[in-house]
Parts: sequence; structure tokens; C-alpha cells
Amino acid sequence: MISRKLFSFAVAAFVVFTFSTSAFAEFFSVSAGIPVSYAFTDTTVEADGMPSGAVVHVKFPIMVGVGYESYVAKIKNTTDATDTKMTTNMFDVFYLFPIPVINFTLGLGAGTATIDCSIIGGGGTCADNFDPAQALQWWAQLGFPIFPFLDIHASYHSVTAIAKYNGSGSGEDADLSGTMMALGVSFIF
Repeated sequence: MISRKLFSFAVAAFVVFTFSTSAFAEFFSVSAGIPVSYAFTDTTVEADGMPSGAVVHVKFPIMVGVGYESYVAKIKNTTDATDTKMTTNMFDVFYLFPIPVINFTLGLGAGTATIDCSIIGGGGTCADNFDPAQALQWWAQLGFPIFPFLDIHASYHSVTAIAKYNGSGSGEDADLSGTMMALGVSFIF
């Protein structure tokens, strides 16, 4: 009878101390993630598969952090261009809210988004016809600690970017705005 209670207590203590971070203060963390989807706001433009790239963040002891993200989203071919892709580079700042059991983060980012393609018929490239777009974003991340030193997280990024048309003849600005989703892990020190 006592051994059964002792065993139950040992299992409960193991679960609480292994899978809970409420008693563990996060001093410093490094996070790495990968983008898993990009959806354009413009419904006439569609992403072609999963984007490639990385998202890296560092959190300091004051619950504030900085980061960098760089990813490439391929765009399904249009009638006048081939190998179309959007490259985004952002610098981020964020705040990690001190909530027990989960890690909730809100952040802002700024950078550039460029469109690149080969124009059918020898018309050059998209980079010749579009200026790099100023890209701004807000993002939210929800993490769950699986060990006191490791957390897995998912993030949602809302990006706004308009590439101005600077080519000869008539043309429209390219709306590169959209939403990016990423998955990653954080190592907590």
C-alpha cells in the first residue's frame, strides 16, 4: 500500500518537475525555426509549395529579444513569367510574456521583400521591373515547453509588402503581402 502511494508520488513529481517550467526561470534562449507555409493576400497569386529559409531569435534576460528571418516563397507560374519567387529578409524585435506553462511572444519586424523571375519573350527579369518592397510585419508565437531547457513553438506572421513597378510601359505594383507560418524549437539556458 505504501509502495503504491510512493510510486504514484514519484511519477507525479517526475511529471511536474520535467514537463513544467513554472519553477524554472528562463534567463536566455535561442530559437530556430523554419517557415512551413506562405499565403499571399492577393487571391490571384498563389504560393507554389512550402517556402525555404530560416527564422532565428535570441531572447535576453529582460524578456525582450531580437531576431532575423529570411525565406523564399516560390510563386506559381504566370502567363508572362517563369521561375517566379519572392525573397523576404526581416529583422525582428519581440517581447516574451511571462505566462506559466506556455511561452507567448508578440513581435514586430521590418525588412525587404523582392520579387525575382524570368520574363517570357526576352523582357528581362522581374528585378528589372520592380523595386524591392519595404516589408513590415507583426507576429505572434505560442510555445510549449517539453523539458525545462527545450520548447517547441508555432508562429504566425502577418506581412505587408508592395513592390512598386518601375518598368517601361504600363504595369501594376506587385502585392507581396501575406501570412507566413513557421515551426521551431527554443533552447533555454
